[in-house]
Amino acid sequence: MEKEKEEATFASGFANEEEAARAALVSKFASECRVSGGWGKRLARAVKSGLEEAWDLLDENRALINELDHNRDSETGDDLALNIALLGELNENMHRAADLYAGLSAALAAAAARKTKARKAKEAGSESARPE
Repeated sequence: MEKEKEEATFASGFANEEEAARAALVSKFASECRVSGGWGKRLARAVKSGLEEAWDLLDENRALINELDHNRDSETGDDLALNIALLGELNENMHRAADLYAGLSAALAAAAARKTKARKAKEAGSESARPE
């Protein structure tokens, strides 16, 4: 019950459910970074900023799509011509968001590989230090 109250209080500070869910996801990741033996504050900040930037692009795309729909429905020549530029911007934003997600994926994979390598080296060192 207490956890539900905390989540409701946390979510009340945001404009909508989606924004609250995003903030909760970032907060949970940052918390996991601290708890799991230090994935590192720098990685947590990079993931947080990368996710926020990608989400901003996706929000911008949502607005662009709404404008495209409106322009298409109006069927005026100027609005339809404007859609060409809007489609180009939408396409560019999608590529940028995909690049951000790819970069985040690579950063997380590299961090996981470093952590695994360090753990294995530590285990190997502790095994060789054991008396036989």
